[in-house]
Amino acid sequence: MSRDIPERDWKVFRQIHPIARDRFCEDVLSKIGRASSASGQSAHHRYLKVFELLSDKDKQLAALFDKSNQSMKPTAPLRNNHSVFATTPCRGLSLSR
Repeated sequence: MSRDIPERDWKVFRQIHPIARDRFCEDVLSKIGRASSASGQSAHHRYLKVFELLSDKDKQLAALFDKSNQSMKPTAPLRNNHSVFATTPCRGLSLSR
């Protein structure tokens, strides 16, 4: 069953969306940096780790941020305690289930 998103929530979500997306990307870039500079591993192993990480995170990025329209449920990632949204100023969102 689909429920309408309160306009107030939609406005807050639209404001925090770019902040959360940038935080997600910063986190991914940090992980890529660690994976690509891991000492004691071959260049090929580090490359494969970066490729795997980027592939996984790209799917997460798409799931969390690509559908930024009102048909999306902006509170779903919050309920799942995704770290990007957990540290974003989300006061004002009603997290009704």
